[in-house]
Amino acid sequence: MANDWKSFFTSVAQVGFLVGVGYMEHSARENQIDQLVRLPLERGIQTVIQSVPQMDNDGCLDFQRRLATRAPYNQNANALLALTKLMVQAENQVIQIVKQYQLNDAIQICATLLQQKQQIEQIAFVAYLQYLSQRDLKAQAIFGALVRR
Repeated sequence: MANDWKSFFTSVAQVGFLVGVGYMEHSARENQIDQLVRLPLERGIQTVIQSVPQMDNDGCLDFQRRLATRAPYNQNANALLALTKLMVQAENQVIQIVKQYQLNDAIQICATLLQQKQQIEQIAFVAYLQYLSQRDLKAQAIFGALVRR
């Protein structure tokens, strides 16, 4: 019987520890988002452009969810959420172009797409292409060709 209680209290302590760690992690992320939306918008945009391409899918969804809870009450959160969504769209477009088309066709498609996009969409597209160019030779060649235009 003593071992049963010891086992029970050990389990409760482990669960309590895990919940505490989870809360600390949640709280730290919330604080990071709060700090981000308090930055001047230009710095927040720079942070999103540098951070979003490095996130995995779950991290990006979590980031968007946290921004979305603040967006109705905070203009910066709303703008950063919109930019994050554009970055995800740009990621999908860039990856599709890099994978599906030959180099010269990919360069032409990217150049044409950039002309058709609004400025914030251009920023998201170029930011993701630049990120990918650090990891993929074809993306690097596309990015370099667009920069030289």
